[in-house]
Amino acid sequence: MSGLLDRILSYIANVPHIVEQGTSGIWTYRKWSDGTAECWGKTTQSKSFGAWGNIYSADLSPVSFPTGLFIDTPIITGAFRSGANGCSGLCATNFSKTSTGDAIVLRGTSVSGSFSFTKSYYAVGKWK
Repeated sequence: MSGLLDRILSYIANVPHIVEQGTSGIWTYRKWSDGTAECWGKTTQSKSFGAWGNIYSADLSPVSFPTGLFIDTPIITGAFRSGANGCSGLCATNFSKTSTGDAIVLRGTSVSGSFSFTKSYYAVGKWK
């Protein structure tokens, strides 16, 4: 019976578990015992559209991850909501282990004025 108990205890000891969690700025984050790090957050910015060839775009500023959370560029998933009808796509550029990078919202027709954009992000990578 002790062999079975030893195997069960060994299995439990190796199941990934949270070793640190908290908040930093817009982010809620977790560090897991297996080296995985994840964070999620939401921010709102007001921007105007500008011409980009035959397409109109609004460039949204990057958001920094919690300091030192990732040792390499994480996988980032993003979504946005906007007060500007006819928007599509959220393209991220220049993302890295320290920030979400720029986000670009596109639309096919011109529109004037400033619009509110709410970006939601989830990122997962390694902390060790």
